[in-house]
Amino acid sequence: MASFRVPQPETGDVAVVRFGPHRVVATDEGAPCTPSSTPGQETQISVMTTARPQSYAPEFRLLATPLILFLLVFLGFPAVVNLIYSVSEVSFETLRQPAFTGLKNFMEVWGDGAFWQASWFSLRFGLLTAALECLLGLFLAIFLSPLIERRSWLMAILMLPLMVAPALVGLMYRLVLHEFVGPVPYYLWSYFGASVSFLGPGSAFWTLVAVETLQWTPFTLLLFYMAYQAIPSEIAEASAMDGPRACSACGTSSCR
Repeated sequence: MASFRVPQPETGDVAVVRFGPHRVVATDEGAPCTPSSTPGQETQISVMTTARPQSYAPEFRLLATPLILFLLVFLGFPAVVNLIYSVSEVSFETLRQPAFTGLKNFMEVWGDGAFWQASWFSLRFGLLTAALECLLGLFLAIFLSPLIERRSWLMAILMLPLMVAPALVGLMYRLVLHEFVGPVPYYLWSYFGASVSFLGPGSAFWTLVAVETLQWTPFTLLLFYMAYQAIPSEIAEASAMDGPRACSACGTSSCR
């Protein structure tokens, strides 16, 4: 019956392997030789041992402590406070001593038509902008890939809309598209005689969709471009030889 004892190089222990009547002893020292076939005889061979890696658990805990404290203070505490306030009646006068009301707030919101209207607006906005950003990002990642490979600095220019704060983007487009003082409505009226209210009740939704798509499409472009570059060259060459419809639709002779 075979037996094996795990060596401990740092303590100088010996690894012993038993196969039936034969026994091989491995230590850190000794010249290599052929194991003896005589039952009960020990043969010493030299082996290369490696030291056990040191434990970095204390350092990891020390480095992770600031991040954990940040998450607990700025994410955990507000989440707990919001849960408490959601089942309480709160005002500016009772912030420190809210009155517990149970599920009363949820029942009132459930029966409020404005809540469902706002939810439907947010759902349409989120799904539509996500679909547009993914489609445009995928198209630009494939279409601009050869150009970006030759001129990598173009990626920094394409990322500029993403670097602007969303609040600043909203304020900027509010001024640019304003019906009375905005330059875009002015030039549309001057050259085409068209009076367009981009921020009116009928077109505000589509204006928000366009602004959101213009700002966050570079993010999806970056993700799709990195994923596209990670495709192995063998798959790209095989796909180019097979002539897939996707490559033909993109107007390229190869996928890379």
